[in-house]
This record gives sequence, C-alpha cells and structure tokens, in this order.
Amino acid sequence: MVIGAGSAGVVLTRRLLDAGNKVTLVEAGGQDTNADIDDVSRLGMLWGGAEDWNYFTTPQPQLNDRRVHVPRGKVMGGSHALNATIWVRGDRWDFDTWAEQGCQGWSWDDVLPFYKAIENFHAEDGGGGDPQVHGTQGPLDVTYDYPRHPIQQAMYDATLQAGVPANPDYNSGSVEGAGWMQLNVRDGVRFNTWRAYLKPIADHEDLTLITEATARRLLLEG
Repeated sequence: MVIGAGSAGVVLTRRLLDAGNKVTLVEAGGQDTNADIDDVSRLGMLWGGAEDWNYFTTPQPQLNDRRVHVPRGKVMGGSHALNATIWVRGDRWDFDTWAEQGCQGWSWDDVLPFYKAIENFHAEDGGGGDPQVHGTQGPLDVTYDYPRHPIQQAMYDATLQAGVPANPDYNSGSVEGAGWMQLNVRDGVRFNTWRAYLKPIADHEDLTLITEATARRLLLEG
C-alpha cells in the first residue's frame, strides 16, 4: 500500500508495478479534473481550493506576525498539480558536500543517472540539453518551449547587462547565473508525475486506486 498520490507516491507505485507487485494507492483528494490544473498561469486559483490542504505557518515575527500560506496538493499528482512546474535538480556542490559528510550514494555523479532516467528532455527547444547531463527516454517532459512575457525578457536582458553571467542550463550542475526556467509541460499543459508515471496505466490489473480517502493511521505487522 502507498499512501498519497503525490510525486513520491506515484513514482513508487509505478516502480512497484513494474517489478510485478500488486499495489493499492490511497489519495485523500480526487482526480485532477479541475481545468485550472492544466493551465499553469492559473495555479493561484487552486490555492485555498478543494485541491489544496491549505496549510499556513505559525505567525512569523520577521513578517509582522503574518502567517505564510503553504499550498500542498490534495489531488492526484499532489503538490506537482499545484506548483509552477519548474524543474530544478539542485547544485553539484550540495550533493557532493552531502557525500563528503557521510551520505554515501548522494554525490552528484551518484544521483545523475536517476535524474536522467526521469527526464524526457527536449533539447531542440534551445538551451542546454547536453546528453551527458540530461536524459531523453524518461517519462517526465522537461522543456524550454513556452511563451515568454516581454517583461521576463527585459528582466533577463537587464540581469546580463548588470554583469550576471548567462547560464543556459542551471540543471547541468551549477545554478549560478541567469537562465530560462525548465518546465514540466507538454503541449502547453501541466505534465506532472501523476500524468507521466501512473495515469497512462491507471487501469493496470495489479493497481487499485482509492481516492477521496484520508489515511488516519498506518498499522504494520510482522
């Protein structure tokens, strides 16, 4: 049994199915039928709605005691159905530092093959696409091909003019510099982990999907 159909839950479920296991996936939310999920520009309309757990922080003294909204997904796809679809791996330095501090198997070179296995990277969209760094056979689309507002272009140009170096691929191991976002979008529509990994095989004979069911506790035997 897997509890929660967010990014971790759907990927684990798919891998368990691929390995020949029977899996029951339980999700507190429902199916991703809200059209606002498809259109990334309308993600703010999801926050505070039926697909959002609608969490808030405790009052923050540095923010005049305001409570900060933390949207978390309660829907197939989890928070990947509510976010801005920006694909960010992290920096080589972070991974290598974790490995040096004792987290064996977490260096950049160790995790890179797993990142590549996730990606269906659209190198033809421009910017980066080094096959040594990116994968093209994975289930999750990563693309640069999306409309860019003139204000975005102006901000990018101004940043370069101010002396910040251009970074054509911030997921290549270094996040320093200015570059265009890589997005999990297919044909102009949000393409999250649920849609990439599990929705195509939702009728799998070994998969049981239970939606709108909140798990209160988990009992382990043996």
